[in-house]
Amino acid sequence: MAKNKQSKCYLGIDIGTTNTKALYVTEQGVVAEVLKEYTPVRDKHGVCYLDLRKLENIINRFLLKISSQYRLEGVCFTSIGESIIPVGGGKALADPLLWYEQATDGTAQSVYPRIRELVDYSVTGVGNDSTLGLYKLLWMKEHLDLEDVEFWLPISSYFIYRNTGVAVWDYSQAGRSYAVDIHGRCWNERLLDRFDLQDCMGELSYMGREVAEDDNGVRYFLGGHDHICGLNYVRELFGRRPFIYDSLGSSAFTVTLAEEKDRELHFRESFMKPNGIIGIGFREKQYYLQNSIRYAGKLLQALAGLTGVARAGTPGFYDEMNRRIGERVPAAERNCLFVVGGDLNADLRSNTYSLLNIPLQADAVDLVHSAYLYLCTMTRLIVGRLREFIREDPVFFTGGATVSNKMLMEYKASILGRPVNMLDIEELSALGTVFCVLQGLDEHEVIEKVSTNTGTKTVYPNAKLRASLLEMSDAMLEQYRILKGQAGLDVLQLITSPGFAS
Repeated sequence: MAKNKQSKCYLGIDIGTTNTKALYVTEQGVVAEVLKEYTPVRDKHGVCYLDLRKLENIINRFLLKISSQYRLEGVCFTSIGESIIPVGGGKALADPLLWYEQATDGTAQSVYPRIRELVDYSVTGVGNDSTLGLYKLLWMKEHLDLEDVEFWLPISSYFIYRNTGVAVWDYSQAGRSYAVDIHGRCWNERLLDRFDLQDCMGELSYMGREVAEDDNGVRYFLGGHDHICGLNYVRELFGRRPFIYDSLGSSAFTVTLAEEKDRELHFRESFMKPNGIIGIGFREKQYYLQNSIRYAGKLLQALAGLTGVARAGTPGFYDEMNRRIGERVPAAERNCLFVVGGDLNADLRSNTYSLLNIPLQADAVDLVHSAYLYLCTMTRLIVGRLREFIREDPVFFTGGATVSNKMLMEYKASILGRPVNMLDIEELSALGTVFCVLQGLDEHEVIEKVSTNTGTKTVYPNAKLRASLLEMSDAMLEQYRILKGQAGLDVLQLITSPGFAS
C-alpha cells in the first residue's frame, strides 16, 4: 500500500560491525520499517577496512527508498567507534580501518611511551588500547599515500560531512579517539600539537544537535557511538530514575549515568581496571561509566560453531542447547573458564579466547552453560562496581540480540539477584539515533508516542536455581582469583583485556 508522501518520518542509520540498518519512525511514533544490509568490509594485505564506496551505495538506497514514501524530517547516523576517515574536498581520501583492526599494535607500542603523560586516564577517561582512533590516524598517515587531508572524522560524522560539508564530532566518538579532554570537554590541544593536528579534527558537540541541511533541504542531526546512541534512548525512556543498562551483542556493554557535583568523577586511574571507561554524557556535569566484556556475543557464536548443534548464533542453537541444559542442569565441577587474550604467558590480544580448566567429561552442554555463567558473573562484577556511583537503587535494563534467550536472562537475573527488565527493541542504537533527530527538532509529542509504544518484559530470578547458580558464580570468581595470582593479572584483566596493555 502506497504511503502518503506528505507523512513525516524520522530516520536513524546505524553502521555496525556486522550490519548497517536504517530505522525510520512515523509521526505516530511507530517504527515503520527496518532496512538492513551487511556492512561491507574489504581485506587488503591482511588489514581490514570498511568499504566506503559500497557503504555509500547502501545508504543511498536507503535514503532513496524512504524519501520516495515519506517526507524526511531529519537524518542522523550512529556508527562503530575508533574508525577514523581522512577527508578533503567533500569526500573521503581513504577507507577507514575497522575498529577491531590490530595492525596498529606496532604504532601504539612505538607512540605511547612518548605521549604517556598527555593521555593520562585523568584526561582521557580510557585506558591505552591500540585500537583507539589516534593510533589508526597515525597508522594511516604512515602507511597510506594521503594528501590534502582537511579533517579526520568518525564514520557517523563522515556521512554528515559528505552531504553538508560540515565537519563535527560528537563527544561519544571523540572519547574513542584518545584525543579529547573529557573534563574540559575539548580537544587535547597538547596532544594535537604533538602530531600537528591542531586544525584537522573538527568541532565538538553533544549528540542531538542540528548540524546543517543538504542541497535537497534534508536536515542532518549529530549522532555518535552506537552504544551511546542506544543509551540516549534508554535515558529518555526512563527519565530521572537511576538505571544500569546492559546490552549483549557482539560485545557486552554495561553502563550507567552519573552527575558530578564536586570533581568526584575526576578519576586519576580507571574506576574499574583494566578498562573501565568514563565518558562525556549528554549535558554538562554528566558522565557515563562503562565497562565491557569484549566479544561476548561472538563467544557464544564461536561455541555454536564448535558444538555443531546448529548454525552459529541462530535461535535453533540456543533453543536446543537450553533444552539440553534444562534437562541436566550442569554441576559446578563440569564448568570451565574463559580468558580473553589467548596465552596468559604471551602477548595478550583482544580477538581471542582461551578455554581453561576443561573437565575431561565436558561436552557441548557444559561449554555453553559455562559461557552463560561466565557472562552473567562478569556482568555481576561490573554492575556491583557501577552501583557505587548511583545514590539510589537503580533499575536494571537489558537489550541486544540475545534477550530472546530466556534461559540466559533467567541466569542473569538469578546471579544479579534482581529482576531484569528487557526492552522490546531489536535495533536500540538505530532508535537512539532517531531520538537524536526528535530531540533536535523538539518533537516532544512524537517522543512520548515512541516511548509509549516501547514494551518491556521483566524476567525474575529462578527460585529453584538461584542458590546453585550463585554458588557456581562464586566458585568461578574464586578460580579467577587463583589465576590472578598465578598470572599476575587482575580478575577483570583476565576477562576484559584491551588490545594493548599499558
